[in-house]
Amino acid sequence: MAKEKIDTIEKIAISQELKSAVFTDLDESRRVLVRCHVSPQKEEVFIRIWTSTFLMDENSDHVSSLQHAENISYSPNWTKVEKGKRRQFVLIFDALPKRCKKFHFIEQIPQGGGFICMNIPRNGEDIYDLEMI
Repeated sequence: MAKEKIDTIEKIAISQELKSAVFTDLDESRRVLVRCHVSPQKEEVFIRIWTSTFLMDENSDHVSSLQHAENISYSPNWTKVEKGKRRQFVLIFDALPKRCKKFHFIEQIPQGGGFICMNIPRNGEDIYDLEMI
């Protein structure tokens, strides 16, 4: 049985734009975990999270959406946090772009009092701890 010899391998040209899109998407499949801490000192508080809570890349128009929340009520329900007690809740967001160096945590709600934390430096693990109150 004779082996056929392959003399040439034809290269397929792939545009740089397509390469960038494919490889960027692969790296951005990770999620972002935000652990929020609430410690009211003066009086009890009631907290909740709205589905309109986002991570916004400081230098682009990229917005990472909230995917899941643990240990906090979704609006319109409330979670009570007693005075002097500490409560932690966890939020999971879509991935941020690789190029993102800083981002903002913003709860966009139709009233005052939404959670906001600006200029959060990006870390390599995409796990963040935020003191909210």
